[in-house]
Amino acid sequence: MQLITTTSQRKNPISLTPLIDVVFILLLFFMLSSSFQKWRQVNISAPTNSPTIIPSEKPEFAIVQLDSDDGRFRIDDTLFQIDDLESLQTLISARPDAIYVLNTSPDVRVQTMVTLVDTLKALGAKDISLASEENPTELNGVTP
Repeated sequence: MQLITTTSQRKNPISLTPLIDVVFILLLFFMLSSSFQKWRQVNISAPTNSPTIIPSEKPEFAIVQLDSDDGRFRIDDTLFQIDDLESLQTLISARPDAIYVLNTSPDVRVQTMVTLVDTLKALGAKDISLASEENPTELNGVTP
């Protein structure tokens, strides 16, 4: 009786060289495609233990209502045209410390709002805020 012996065939070993090549190519790709920024130090001064100054006066608010894209808007129920720079300048110079709260309707284009803000800033308005509610009842803890 003859026994059949099988010789074990060796499988070829898996070569890791192509895998290493792919890893290095990926590493090189990400290194070249990323951007490096120079980190800068930011100087921050620590707060002092001095008491907080609370303003004695209530700030003055001017509600600016912008409802359409035609260039007309209201400041405290007075109708203005965006091209009427003289009357706007008179109003702003009469109330230099007023906080202008801009309230727009949802259908007004952003460009119209930006043009109005730029015009108010150019005429001397210092503080301009955007209202996040339709009828703001309290602004930064202060009722207008």
